Amino acid sequence: MISDRTRKALTAAKARGVKLGGFRGRAGTAVETAKARAARSAKAAGHAGSLAPILSRLDPEGRLSLRALAAALTAERLPTPAGGALWTAAQVARVKARLSPTS
Repeated sequence: MISDRTRKALTAAKARGVKLGGFRGRAGTAVETAKARAARSAKAAGHAGSLAPILSRLDPEGRLSLRALAAALTAERLPTPAGGALWTAAQVARVKARLSPTS
C-alpha cells in the first residue's frame, strides 16, 4: 500500500518536471575538509568570545548552573550559536568550554 502510494507520487512528481535523484556534490578532499573544519572552529570561537562579557555579567562569580545561564541568555533574547532563540544547558557548556583556557 505504501509502496504504491510512493510510486504514484514519484511518477506524478516526475510528470510535473521535478528532478528526482541526481548528483548531490562530491565529498571534499582531506585538505578541503580541514579548511572547512578550521573555518567552523574559528566561527564558533568568535561567537563564544562575543558571549564572554555577557556571561561574566550574568554570572560574575561563576555560581549559576548551566540551566540557569541558559534561561538568562534566552531571557536576554540572544541568539544561540545556530541562530535559534532557546538556549540549552548543553549549548552553554560548549560555549564555556571554548572560553576556558585549557581548551
